[in-house]
Amino acid sequence: MKRFSVLLGVVVVVMLWAAAASAQTVAGNWTCVAKVEGRPNMEFRLQLEQDGKEVTGTASRSDGSTPIRRGSFEDGKLKLLIDADGGTYDLQATVSGNKLTGTLTHTNGDKAAWEATREGGAGGASASSIEGAWKTDQYTLEFKRDGGNLTGKVVMPDGQAIPLTKASLANGVVRFEVGSPDGNYEAEAKVDGDKLVGTYKTPAGATRNWEATRL
Repeated sequence: MKRFSVLLGVVVVVMLWAAAASAQTVAGNWTCVAKVEGRPNMEFRLQLEQDGKEVTGTASRSDGSTPIRRGSFEDGKLKLLIDADGGTYDLQATVSGNKLTGTLTHTNGDKAAWEATREGGAGGASASSIEGAWKTDQYTLEFKRDGGNLTGKVVMPDGQAIPLTKASLANGVVRFEVGSPDGNYEAEAKVDGDKLVGTYKTPAGATRNWEATRL
């Protein structure tokens, strides 16, 4: 009986481990940095989708974006092939919650360690969660992902559209600036489902609260 209890315990542990592993996902938007010895860090962004073990998506930098040629995620290990810089990057990493750590190798022989943080956490705020129209009590905000950049505009009641500048989304917080004849308004807000809740600073330096609801 004791041997059966021990065996049953082992089976339960294995089943729980397998269930946890299968629940992991790399889907989402990742802010990444590759650290090459003797060179400036290379910053890039991954937008990943996962279907079973297959991973697809886009890699982007300030100079453009490219689709991921092949990707997989199995047993906590992410593998990606990305064509760029006259060859192919082979990225491998281990996932731990909302962190990726691993190595990348280019066909030209360059190697580097790289790491990434998932924007907003798993299932949290991502580019897709911020995109669209949001209504405040005075105006409408519209956000759009353009490659690796977040863009947008403020639409006033009279239809006037003012573009957002310095727009970004990281760790569930959206930040942007809006120009006016008196100077720039600096805003930030936490993405909470269908609500944005945060503060903004006026050109005169006063801080005020604001919120918006997704349309």
